Amino acid sequence: MTGLIGLGLPSARALDTLPRSISRSKQFVVYARDGSLRGAVGGLGEDVKSGLLSVLGLRDEWKIPIVIDLRAPEPSAPDNRSPVRWTLAQTGAGLKIELDLLIGEVSRGTRIRDELVRGLLLEIAYREQDRLPAGRPYTPPPPWLVAGLSAYLENLEDGVSASMFAALLPTTQKVSITDFLKGDPATMDSTSRAVYRAYAYNLVCLLLREMNGGRAGLVAFVRGLPDTTYDEARGATALGRQFPELASPESLDKWWTLGLARLSENDRYQIFSVRESEQRLAAALTFSAPADPKKKLPAKTFTLADFKEFGERKQNRLLLGHTQQALAALSGQANPLYHGIVAAYVEVVAGLPHGSTGGVEEKLQALAVQRRDMIKYREEVADYMNWYEATQAATQSGSFDEYFHAVRQLNAGQRIHRPDAISVYLDGLGTELR
Repeated sequence: MTGLIGLGLPSARALDTLPRSISRSKQFVVYARDGSLRGAVGGLGEDVKSGLLSVLGLRDEWKIPIVIDLRAPEPSAPDNRSPVRWTLAQTGAGLKIELDLLIGEVSRGTRIRDELVRGLLLEIAYREQDRLPAGRPYTPPPPWLVAGLSAYLENLEDGVSASMFAALLPTTQKVSITDFLKGDPATMDSTSRAVYRAYAYNLVCLLLREMNGGRAGLVAFVRGLPDTTYDEARGATALGRQFPELASPESLDKWWTLGLARLSENDRYQIFSVRESEQRLAAALTFSAPADPKKKLPAKTFTLADFKEFGERKQNRLLLGHTQQALAALSGQANPLYHGIVAAYVEVVAGLPHGSTGGVEEKLQALAVQRRDMIKYREEVADYMNWYEATQAATQSGSFDEYFHAVRQLNAGQRIHRPDAISVYLDGLGTELR
């Protein structure tokens, strides 16, 4: 839904009376009474931003701050506002983006990640807009782009597997790309949203990996939102402007179906989690050198940190060539937060066969520290979120409300039907498989 530019006036709940935390890049300003919660959300925002910028090939050149108000539920004074509310506000200092978020939603990992992606895309779209009059409509990023990039960043660990795509494709009632683009996940039940998210992931993978222009075209699409209506952003026309291969309906449908087919064949689009990326990177940087009888050197297993020792062996170039291949393969599936790390290792490995060892030891030590800190920090954020949901949430998160509602309807003998395209499709699929 299109929003309106608001004036930067104090809200009914004055933020100035609440403690705040500012993230390390200073883009996220988080208001909440709980200091640990403020730090966790600000840290997660920085992680999501780092991954998103890596995927889009952008540097951190933000201009619009994102203010997050973590609103606690007040049973004595019911709050009729939506659990999530976005505002693009004009202030004397320029634009700012405001996210009003009910604390119960924070514990829902997919929701908070989606909202952070939405806010970051909105900032990229409007950062060059100097002043916008209050009341003017603005165009937020379409739901398919938010869901697709969010799923890309979280590796689809909790989304739809390749086997589900394989089951969906053979039917004659496949959801068309046109219906999908216009879909609204906010009106869907949890099953339909999971399918929608998987379709969105497929489209983002298609744009990034298969289309000419790739991420540059996706960035151009985002930056073109201020000159695009919301309906246009959710349609095929705006997509076709940046990706000429998708300009005609026939071509769009062909690429859409091809992307689903490829995703159903194997998991090569599966993006590794942070821990999986770390494990595969460690394996790529470990290699075995055969014995060298002439120099009386036994067979030995090395890591890249042993570059001074294995550099004496005549198999040096061959060993490093294999390492380069392993790193190149990993770069396509590594977690976005690891893209910069893998690229740094590729640069080091490429220089070693030519004797470029200056500063290598320091680079490897810095990369080792970066990897260790990343794993530790991600674990701390996950542990805190789990602890907060289990012990501190004042109300239920609502994550299972739809499940309980569905059970009550089924027990009452009611048949649940939803009008969105994906739900209609799943109903048809169920009929076919009976």
